[in-house]
Amino acid sequence: MPTVSNRKVLFVTSLGAFQAPFASAAISFSVPELGHALGASYLSMVWVPIAYLIPLSATMILFGKLSDTFGRLRFYLLGFGIFAACALLATFAIGVELLVFSTLGMGVGASLFSVNSTAIVSSAYPAQRRGGALGVNAMSVYLGLTTGPVVSGVLLDTLGWRSPFYLVSGFALVSGIVAAAVLRNLGMARRPAPFDFAGFATFLSAILLIVLYLSLTEVYGWTPGVPVLLVGLVTLLLFVLLERRRSAPMLDLTLFTRNRTFSAANVTAFLNYVSTFAIVFVFSIYLTVIAGLTPTTAALILTAEPVLMVVVSPISGRLSDRFGSRGLASLGMLVIAASFFYLYLYVGRIPPVDLVYPLAAVGVGFGLFSAPNTNAVMSSVPTEVFGMAAGTLGTMRFVGQLMSIALMGTILAASMSHTMLLELFSGVTSNLTVMDASAFLDGLRAVMLLSGSLSLVGVFTSLVRNF
Repeated sequence: MPTVSNRKVLFVTSLGAFQAPFASAAISFSVPELGHALGASYLSMVWVPIAYLIPLSATMILFGKLSDTFGRLRFYLLGFGIFAACALLATFAIGVELLVFSTLGMGVGASLFSVNSTAIVSSAYPAQRRGGALGVNAMSVYLGLTTGPVVSGVLLDTLGWRSPFYLVSGFALVSGIVAAAVLRNLGMARRPAPFDFAGFATFLSAILLIVLYLSLTEVYGWTPGVPVLLVGLVTLLLFVLLERRRSAPMLDLTLFTRNRTFSAANVTAFLNYVSTFAIVFVFSIYLTVIAGLTPTTAALILTAEPVLMVVVSPISGRLSDRFGSRGLASLGMLVIAASFFYLYLYVGRIPPVDLVYPLAAVGVGFGLFSAPNTNAVMSSVPTEVFGMAAGTLGTMRFVGQLMSIALMGTILAASMSHTMLLELFSGVTSNLTVMDASAFLDGLRAVMLLSGSLSLVGVFTSLVRNF
């Protein structure tokens, strides 16, 4: 890394690492208020956070590969521009359709700067110091998760539903300007290679079809969209067959077949996000609609998890440089599993404010897991494919997030009456009966049981890697 100090690189890439989760957490937390403001139903509003995640799930490997080939900085800056423009577009929404389209565009921008944030900082630091840098990067992610609900709750209470979108648009624009100024002399090696059009087309088609199926489950259940899933899986198989024959594939499949650390760490990341991501979504509904708390109060309770992530992540990242990542990451998944099993037993049976403690424990577990796991992925591959490696990890992360919303949202929807689904975002909580609240809690407990079980599986997948 030439003329830009590592500290400056870490600061600027942390801006990108912060913004994608900040917007995601703010959008997820705002869903009840957005639905109320736009007169939209639960089933239609679920598409708002899903639309944000679709491009993050489908495009990160592609953008990582393109960044490795044509230069990471230009794609990093482009991401901020797209993100800022689409967040501003969301403020013009008078119905859910434009809002969904805007958050879809925000997801494209977030995909561009997220994949390059990890790749750029990994390139800037040598292997023996990379874990600490990635720990700070992860801290930025969790700082975004922490402040997203709090800031969104305050803005919703005071300035209305458009204000969070104004904020993220302006911040993205400023971040892009700062990044362009600080990194303008950044010497980032390019890796010219023929572009794999067939691989790109088949992979994008496969991921979009699978993601579409997961999205459709929120509205239609798991069965009607099965043909879409089957076509997606067949297309994914075609992608694998094509890539095995390519001399310069979009995704080097030997990273999975010959690199146990890379494959195990990616699978564990997927399980981690499937089990944890829907927490903000499901508990924002529980705290505001069922428990009757204000958005600000609910946001403060939900910050327990990401605050502990912020505190623990830099420490665990440095420890992974000294002692390896396997033990730390596995311990983190175990702590998460235990926390979810506690919530399964006690949610709805303890005062809402006491949820701070198990949510804080989830945050500790996540902080122990994330930076060491990311360090394992990036340290297991050569520098010239850092973009593709970061894109692969990001794809696992965001497909896991999408799966989390699809699974947990479907479980909650199945537990509620049709009337409750229609009234969930009406703002008239007096219509909710004791039976409605009890049904919702049954669904929430089922969500916690599933999350705990998936996290427990993640303990074992984390243990099988080499370091």
